[in-house]
Amino acid sequence: MNKSNNLDFDRISKYYQQVSKSGFFQDISSKLWNDLGMDEVFHGIDHTLTKYGEQYLYFSLRLVKQGQLVDEGLETTIERLEKKTGFKSFLIRKLEVLAKNDSYFLCNVFQKETPKNPWYVILFYILSGFSFISVFSALFIQWMAFPAILVVTCNFIIHYWSKLTVSLESRTFGQLGEMLAISQLLLKESKKQDIFLTKQPEVEEVRPLVFKTSVLKPRIKGFSELAELAGYILELFKAAFLIETILYYSLLKDIREKSDVIKENFEYVAFLDFALCILHLGRSIPLISLPRENESLQINGKGLFHPLLSHSIRNSILVDHNGVLITGANMSGKSTFLRIIGLNCLLSQTINCAFASELSLPKLKIHSSIQTYDELENDKSYFYSEAETMKEMLSVKNDQGFNLLLIDEIFKGTNSRERLVISSEVLQQLAQENSIVIATTHDLELVHGLPDFMFFYFTGQDVAGKYQYDYELRFGSFGKYQCSICVAGYGVS
Repeated sequence: MNKSNNLDFDRISKYYQQVSKSGFFQDISSKLWNDLGMDEVFHGIDHTLTKYGEQYLYFSLRLVKQGQLVDEGLETTIERLEKKTGFKSFLIRKLEVLAKNDSYFLCNVFQKETPKNPWYVILFYILSGFSFISVFSALFIQWMAFPAILVVTCNFIIHYWSKLTVSLESRTFGQLGEMLAISQLLLKESKKQDIFLTKQPEVEEVRPLVFKTSVLKPRIKGFSELAELAGYILELFKAAFLIETILYYSLLKDIREKSDVIKENFEYVAFLDFALCILHLGRSIPLISLPRENESLQINGKGLFHPLLSHSIRNSILVDHNGVLITGANMSGKSTFLRIIGLNCLLSQTINCAFASELSLPKLKIHSSIQTYDELENDKSYFYSEAETMKEMLSVKNDQGFNLLLIDEIFKGTNSRERLVISSEVLQQLAQENSIVIATTHDLELVHGLPDFMFFYFTGQDVAGKYQYDYELRFGSFGKYQCSICVAGYGVS
């Protein structure tokens, strides 16, 4: 399915924004999301077919679940989809039906509170019953025609008075009915093929909802004249006996009472689309591997690469110290590699995907300071904004569990002398027992102030008088000799 290049993240994030954040291992902050360039990564890895799957993918990337590093439920579902090709084809066909819906707001049905029905709804039931009795009686008793006309006229007024409210929500109701109907079909087909997935919703309770939503679904124009005539006759029948109005309030009551069941069915369909997306992602990029969980605070990555740069240079790193400092010249690859580490640690914990030949790591919370800006409207300088981020990072050392702290060009908002003193002290404070801090810098002197750190660097080589970066990570520190060659490559002696 071809995806638009202009994704509406305000709508895509709606399900995530409205879900309860309690009970999760980590809620990925907007700062970390932006630091890692996750909008672009999301677009690159999104192979979902429906808006529900799209929202579930976003939700899964923003909220790291408790428990083991690898989501066994997701892996089991993917394995069954791979083996049961008949069910996978059936699933794709049904999801393509839902793909036509621009249904980003369906999650409001169960995530927002449905108001109670007004007291006067009981009058609609009385008028509907009286209209049936009076119209039927008028066929045999002549004088009943007059009260029948009065009550039917009253019902027409009420029908078209409530029509505006019903019409505003009828599109959502139609999408709800289609989603529930597809959920029923998928569950029925999975049982038929002896496929028992980890998420199994309750479908018996939603059958009345499917019927009611089908009645309230907007009438589609463009059929034959006979079908159009039948539609108008049905509309008159619904107005005369208040069928649509009563069904509307009855449906609101059902939604209010069965919101948990609706949520289960929504997540069932969305999860299957999400699992299908990850299966497709693994096939489109064969270099993706399944991460392994470490009990100790150690990151071992071989052949790491960026999700959007699968044909680029791949680097390996073993981090068995609490502190890592990466040096190198501008544009040598330091910041990109920092993002590669962060992305792989995040995607390993959210979608079971390591963009590497091998990756082992513990479950850890990720924090970053990669893109920092001054905030003039809040009277915050660049240095002040960076200092606030460092303060937040220092506070996580008291948290339980492991942390990964990513810092690009630490304290570049101040002069070199102050930067060396502050950076050395802050980095040593951050590199505590439960945290790994990986920082990049231009300051070669900073190496001498961090005796317990591991050091890596990026450099290049002089090719016919021109300096070219090779983007390969090397163990050690960037020396002054490499720095002078790099500067000479730009014509500076």
